[in-house]
Amino acid sequence: MRNVKLQIGICALIAIPGAVITQTAFAKTMTVVMQTPACNSWAGWREWVQASLRPNGARFNQHCPTSIAKGTKVDVVEDDDGQGVARVKWRGKEWYTHADRLK
Repeated sequence: MRNVKLQIGICALIAIPGAVITQTAFAKTMTVVMQTPACNSWAGWREWVQASLRPNGARFNQHCPTSIAKGTKVDVVEDDDGQGVARVKWRGKEWYTHADRLK
């Protein structure tokens, strides 16, 4: 029984770094075509989208502290999965932003 647990642990140690390498290896570089907010979580991005529909519009806050300027190149970590959001890597950090503003 102890031998089986050891084998499962070794397989997990091999699989986890492989998944991380695979995810970063397939990141593609895209250009921002319109200034877009950069949010540090999906929930923050969703809140930004809902606030942008109000008459006063969305404001920068702790969840969306900055925006990515038009023409900036970003690495897409996770593309749009039908919800309109893309996870990108910019300035060494991962951000959530509008997928339709990337080309």
